[in-house]
Parts: sequence; C-alpha cells; structure tokens
Amino acid sequence: QYDIRVRKASPDYNGGDTVSETTYWTALRGRRNASVVSFNKPLTLIAVRIKATGELSGTVDTLNCIAYPTIPSWSGTAWILNTTTNPADYFRNVLQGSANARPVPDSQIDLQSLQDWAVYCYVNGFTFEYVATEQRSVYEMLTMIAAAGRAAVSLRDGRWGVVWDVEDSPIVQHFTPRNSWGFSSNRGYADLPHGFRVSFINRDNGYLNDERVVYDDGYTAANATKFEGLDFPGVTDKDLVWKHGRYHIAQNRLQREVYTLSTDFEH
Repeated sequence: QYDIRVRKASPDYNGGDTVSETTYWTALRGRRNASVVSFNKPLTLIAVRIKATGELSGTVDTLNCIAYPTIPSWSGTAWILNTTTNPADYFRNVLQGSANARPVPDSQIDLQSLQDWAVYCYVNGFTFEYVATEQRSVYEMLTMIAAAGRAAVSLRDGRWGVVWDVEDSPIVQHFTPRNSWGFSSNRGYADLPHGFRVSFINRDNGYLNDERVVYDDGYTAANATKFEGLDFPGVTDKDLVWKHGRYHIAQNRLQREVYTLSTDFEH
C-alpha cells in the first residue's frame, strides 16, 4: 500500500484560464521495472507506444498484429531456424516446441518422413497459418496440421511421423488370407453436393472470416443448389482453399470404398 500526498502550488483562482480551482484525480498508475509476464520458457513480447489523439485516448481495447515464430525449418538439406508456413515445420514444433510441456526427443520422431513431407508441401504450395485461440491436445494439433498438407498422423515403431498419398510408393505390407481374416469392403453411394461452402480466415482481407464456394464440374452460381460446409484450419489463401476443396470433391467421387479386415498385432 502507498500513501499519496498532493500539494497545491499554484495561486488561488483569479479568473484566469491557466489556474485550476477544482481538480479530479481519476486514476493512479505505476510501473514495475520487471518482466510483465512470468514464464519459464522463452517468449517474444511486443511493446506499443501510441500518441493520444481526439480519436484515441485511454486504454487500447484491441491490438492486432501478424507474427510468425522462428522455429526449426527444413531447408531441403538441413533444419535451420527460420520463419515458415510449411506444415511439416509446425508438426515438429508442436512435438518439441516450448508450448509442449513434455517435448519429444528426436529419437521418437520420424524426421525422414517430415523432411520428405516438407518438400511435398513446398512443391504443392501447401501452407499452415493458424492462431490457436483455445486449448487443444497435442494430437489434435498434429491432426490439424497434417490435414493442411494432405497427410495423416503416423505413430510407427514408437516414432511420430506422417503418411500421405505418394504415387508409385513402395509396398510396406502384404495382407492375405494367411495373415488376416474377415476382409470386407463397403462402397458408399451418397448424393454428392454441387459444391462446398468453405469457411476460412482470409489473409488477403485482413485475416477476417470469409467464405469461398468451391463448385463441382458442371456447376456454377447459376445452377448449383446443394451445398455442404467445409473448413480448412490454418489455410488462409483463397486459391489454396479452392485447391483443397476440389481435392475433396474428387475424393467423394473416386475414393468411396472402405476396406476392413482383422489381423494379429504383429502384422
């Protein structure tokens, strides 16, 4: 607690404009010469100085900025610290970054799959720009990041990695009646929509909520009537939204069949 004393040093009011007879003290603010945030891991902080004007005075209610972390990023030959939008880099950062209370060592990460995936994302223009406004588990974040690069989370031989569709990739396992049973397939014949209404954060529009309609072949705004909703977390480019939307339309048409079988744990 503090005791504050105020003394009047000016003369009494004499009708002039430079002397105050009545003063109202509305607030007292102090500053502590220490970090404003106490955290046991490195943090990047920003400081803002704004000149008060007739349109802006008092407390700033909302402050927006665009920020990218400096994290290990695959350059094609080595992991280097850099700002990045590659999903593979953020996949590794979620596993090992300062936000993870139990970072995963390199020995438990399939770095080769992340490196190959980083190149795949770069070649295809896949990016991930996401602002986490709510708490999520590590696995939820990994799944979200993997989806931005058309991949899925993999935990093989106790190591975190990703898998994705690669044309003419080598066969890693054979399933036959000798090592499996109960094989079945199910093919869906759903009534396909004429297009997707995709909600996304548009970086070209000040990172505000936006929507883009992705049409199937043969449909436009003039004749499309059936729509389904989609969202691509972390995708902020409208052209990439269109690209992902068209990919999902192709999946609905060409990848309808689901195969199921049972096998022993060792297989």
